[in-house]
Amino acid sequence: MTVATLPCATDPWYGHALLVDPTMACQPLLDSPLKNCFIGTVLAGKSVHKAAKTHSIPQTTANDLFQKYRKTGSTHRCTGSGHHVTITPQMEWAVKHHALANRCTPFASIGKMVTPQFSASSVWRILDEAGYY
Repeated sequence: MTVATLPCATDPWYGHALLVDPTMACQPLLDSPLKNCFIGTVLAGKSVHKAAKTHSIPQTTANDLFQKYRKTGSTHRCTGSGHHVTITPQMEWAVKHHALANRCTPFASIGKMVTPQFSASSVWRILDEAGYY
């Protein structure tokens, strides 16, 4: 799943267009060509401070951006550390098995019967996708 960035208003302080990632709480992002120019300027021999002034980038953003480039070799945003649970086919089978064996049991109770435990909405979604609803 790719997340598109949407153009936002021009920043009156720095004069370049800001981009807003729809998955974030309106945190302004620098566009890729500007970041690439900044990195190219630093690699060409200018200091991070002078390159930041040249491209009208705040100093702390420039330092963070260059550190990220040195660590990862890229200026792209890293993925977050959120909790991503992957439901395997074996887990789905266990939910379906318990649902068929205990037909009158609430979804929340079925979710507590399996390991790892699922919420009632996850149990409902698994059974709905399987046509058991």
